[in-house]
Parts: sequence; C-alpha cells; structure tokens
Amino acid sequence: MIFGGCTLPYIYIDQLDSGRVYLFDADETSLNLVAHHGIDPQGLAKVSIRAGFSGKAARTKSFIARHVSELEARERVHLLGERGLEVVMCVPLITKDRVLGVMNLSAKKDIVLDHGKIDLLTTIGNQIAVAMKTQGFIKTWKTR
Repeated sequence: MIFGGCTLPYIYIDQLDSGRVYLFDADETSLNLVAHHGIDPQGLAKVSIRAGFSGKAARTKSFIARHVSELEARERVHLLGERGLEVVMCVPLITKDRVLGVMNLSAKKDIVLDHGKIDLLTTIGNQIAVAMKTQGFIKTWKTR
C-alpha cells in the first residue's frame, strides 16, 4: 500500500478481507481515511474519536476486536454489514506514546485471534506509525 510517498506494508493474515488506515485531523477530534484496501470507502471517510471502536482504540491506545453487530452506531453497522463484514479490529498507530491514527482490519467471518496475532498486529501498527512519522507523512497530511 503506497500513499503520500510513504510505503506501508500490506498486512496478510489469511482470514482478513479488508483494511483501512485513518489519521487524526489537525485538531485531533476526528480520524480521516487516508488508505484502504479491499473495501469501498464510501461512507467510511471520517470517524469521530468520541464514538465507535476506532475512536475508542485511539483514546485508550489499545487493540480492539469486535463483531460489527456490537457497534453502537447503527449507521456504521449498516455500512459495514452491507459489505458483508462480521469482524472489525482496530489497531492504534502509536509512536513515542502518541497516537497518530488507527488501522482497521476486517473479516467477513469470525476469526481466531491469539496473543501472537494481536502482538503482531500491534507491532505492525507501531512500525507503520514510526515509518509515517519518519517520512514526514503526518505533517504532509495535516497541511492538506
């Protein structure tokens, strides 16, 4: 996945169907979609940090995996459900104890997560954040 001059690794875990990367807007009240793979992004471009699993992952700096049906925002349940998604995982993108955004990964069926996969996804999220910060992508994105 390449955007803004920054190359991000495509994450392959055989049970995943799609992925999205969100970054904070300038005032850090919303997360804006900057990359996606395997999903139509219509209706998914912006997420409030005060709502949903993505916002909670950003606020709490923690990995979250839930069934789409557990989302509180019914319109989000509809958007993801009509795309056939059953599970969403939210991985905060953290560097130097600062959250830059969230990587969302999703699957059309239940998946088995163990501590090793969660650690791997968290590590990949941290590495993406470091790469983006190092390449100046965050500064470029916020000045658009």
